[in-house]
This record gives sequence, structure tokens and C-alpha cells, in this order.
Amino acid sequence: MAETNTIPAAGARGILHDHHAEAMQRHAGTAYRPSNGTEGAFFEGAWCAGCRRGGEHAACRIHMMAMAYGIDDPGYPRERIFGSDGQPCCTAFSDKHAPRPGYRCKSTPDLLDGMPEVRA
Repeated sequence: MAETNTIPAAGARGILHDHHAEAMQRHAGTAYRPSNGTEGAFFEGAWCAGCRRGGEHAACRIHMMAMAYGIDDPGYPRERIFGSDGQPCCTAFSDKHAPRPGYRCKSTPDLLDGMPEVRA
């Protein structure tokens, strides 16, 4: 089985019925693989379609690796796991609708920092 990860509950992205998710809570942090194509499509709709990493899995290596490897294979993505609420989730998820944090290069000084004060 894949390594155990710790993550928060999936919340609104849950795809399993409550009673099934409750039964899967004992598997929290372990690898998740859809049991069939329909469950896989629900997972992709809930997680992949809203992810900044590629949406329709265009550039997401996680989706590709999940299709290429078995759940017990070392190449299977450790990001696809059961959450603490028993729902499948992706720990690499980055909501494409959430605002991106501002980035600033720490090696480049601000253009206005250190400017002499102008007095009239």
C-alpha cells in the first residue's frame, strides 16, 4: 500500500455517499483508486476539473500516473488519498478559482525601495 499522508477533510468535494465515506474513514491517509470508471469520472469532476494544475488533466502528471500505475506500485501518485472524512481527495489540489497569492522575487529589490526623498 502507498505511504500514509495526513490531510484535512474533503468538504464539499466529497463523491461518496455519507455512509460509505464513514466506513472509509479508517483508511484516511492511504492511497485512493476509483473502483470503476463512473467513480473515476466523479472524482475528476470534483477535483481535477476545478484544479489549477491542468483542469481536464491537460498537464497534470498525477492523473497520468494514476492511470499508468497500480495502487501498490511505487509510481502511483501519493497525492490521491482518502481524506480524514473518508472521502477521496487530491492533496495537490489548487483551486483555479481562488485568487493567487502575490509573488515577489526575494533577490530583486523593489524599484521604489531606497529611492532618495524628493523635497520641493
